[in-house]
Amino acid sequence: PFAAEVQGRIGCVPGMALHLWHGDPVNRQYGSRNAILKRYRFDPATDLGMNAAGLWEWASAKAGLHRDVQAYFTSRREDG
Repeated sequence: PFAAEVQGRIGCVPGMALHLWHGDPVNRQYGSRNAILKRYRFDPATDLGMNAAGLWEWASAKAGLHRDVQAYFTSRREDG
């Protein structure tokens, strides 16, 4: 969807980009995140939707997915 949206158009702006440290990668649990998404066959096109306020929210009834994703974010140690 993104590639179709931008249709190969890219650009740049002058300035500096800053990045805030999010902790050691080992504490961010990337592997467990991918396991959760595979376990529940996560599909952003059907599992997510945008509400009236323009915020992403769950659009599927996959209670296990919702619970496990919340637990994943709660358990991450982003501050080291």
